[in-house]
Amino acid sequence: MCRHGGSLKIGRNAPCPCGSGKKYKQCCRRKDEEARRAAPATPIEPAVPAPRAATPLPVPTPPPDPRIAAWHARWEAFEASDYAGQMVLFQHTLDEPDLMDGEMAFEMLNKLFPATVEHDERERFEALVQCLRDRRPELYDEEAHYCLDWLMTNALVAQRGDRAPALAREMAALAGNEIDMWYRGETQLAYHGQLSVLVEAMRLAWPQVRRSQQILCPGALTSLPTAP
Repeated sequence: MCRHGGSLKIGRNAPCPCGSGKKYKQCCRRKDEEARRAAPATPIEPAVPAPRAATPLPVPTPPPDPRIAAWHARWEAFEASDYAGQMVLFQHTLDEPDLMDGEMAFEMLNKLFPATVEHDERERFEALVQCLRDRRPELYDEEAHYCLDWLMTNALVAQRGDRAPALAREMAALAGNEIDMWYRGETQLAYHGQLSVLVEAMRLAWPQVRRSQQILCPGALTSLPTAP
């Protein structure tokens, strides 16, 4: 349970419930994790009531998790760095399994994507994604839907339509589990006039989309015709 009340899990990129305007992970997440570790276990009531309540023993506060502290320290160092420093820290963190998890990879790339656009270095961003894919393939697979969306945006905006078919096929393979990102990819392809690529990708994605558990009314899809 988080300190803001309720027991629902708060997504890492969701706005923090405290109202700060920051993402939850960049605001109250650390405090919530420490509060959960410090919370005493729910006591088990005895079968026979004791004649009088015993004085509860003080529950010692566990020490901070060094891994969590190191994770947040690296992220704060990344945020405080300039463009060149962030590039270096991303590459450096790739070789540190205790620090570079899926969340760290996403957050760093999410910061670097607009920065590379601003510096007109879209290809440099693509190289970072390729480094993630080559050196930490398990993390790339975890964040592939975001990576493909960034790469598709770069390809279409830079008018590199030759890259769109391969990226669209990869996005189609993930459509059933990442329906929102798939819809965004469809919209981009349509907007940029990549209709033939879109039609092929939709045919590939349709079997997964039809069975997706992310559709609010999956029963409605059974009445739709099978894609040609």
